[in-house]
Parts: sequence; C-alpha cells; structure tokens
Amino acid sequence: MNKPCNKCDLAYSYKTASGQTRYDYPRWGKNWEQCYNCEKHKKYEKYLESQRQYRIGVAVKNVEEYFSLIKNGESFFYWRGAIRHYKVLECLQFRTFVDLINNGYICRAVKKEDKNAI
Repeated sequence: MNKPCNKCDLAYSYKTASGQTRYDYPRWGKNWEQCYNCEKHKKYEKYLESQRQYRIGVAVKNVEEYFSLIKNGESFFYWRGAIRHYKVLECLQFRTFVDLINNGYICRAVKKEDKNAI
C-alpha cells in the first residue's frame, strides 16, 4: 500500500536529480492537520495497525525489572514509538539507557494474539 499522501493535493512534491517525482507529508502550515485527518491517511493508519505483531505495553520501571524481563526471554521493547530489540537498547550509553528507563520511555512490547490460532 502506498503512502496516503502520494499524489495528494495537500502534499508537497519535488523532483529529484534523476527526474523522479517524490511526495512528502506537509510538516508545517495549514495543510498539516488536514492531511493527517483525511480519509486516506486514516485508512493507511488502520492498515499499518493491522500489520503490526506487537502492541505497546506498560513502561519498564527500573533497570532491575528490565534485566529480569530479558532473563525471562523478552527481547522486544518499544522506544520512541517503534519496536526495538533489546540489543539495540543495550548499545546506548549506560547513563542514557538508565535515564530512558527511569523516565518511562522504554515500554514492554506485548505480542498480539493470533486471530487464526485457537
């Protein structure tokens, strides 16, 4: 499925050096709210949600809880609105990592139930 703003009147377009026309979401100005509230964008968001395998869970409270979750087999967490593997989070500097956990920016990723499985 294409992005909803491809060839939309509210999106701005530009030509690349190769001659290809690109469309992008309006990031500011009067068209921003209109574009994100249009029917095409809502349909696209619904499609994206149907493709996701995980949903956002509760925030991790402290570092000990995080490491106990890892020990128990959890490997995916939400950070900045996207799902991340625990190895990506552990590559951060430790002080940054601890601040993210203490401020509630890292949440558990909960696997959605498979609708076909009984």
